[in-house]
Amino acid sequence: MNPAAFLLFIPALIGRLATGVLTQQQKVGVESDSVYPEEWKTGPTWQQHTAMTLDRLHIDKDFVSAPRRLSLLSP
Repeated sequence: MNPAAFLLFIPALIGRLATGVLTQQQKVGVESDSVYPEEWKTGPTWQQHTAMTLDRLHIDKDFVSAPRRLSLLSP
């Protein structure tokens, strides 16, 4: 890696790490917003299973929007 690329890489890496830490701090103890509608919990079987899987994996709106926020700090 040449010095110019290294000088761009380090601030981007630090920015990504800082954004991730701040995002996680904000989420502690807060109920997350689900990506699916509430009707899915009582809907057809495939919707119920999808909702349970998304809940179990903790996939919420922050999970979906985090890559977009992190890409803003990329060189």
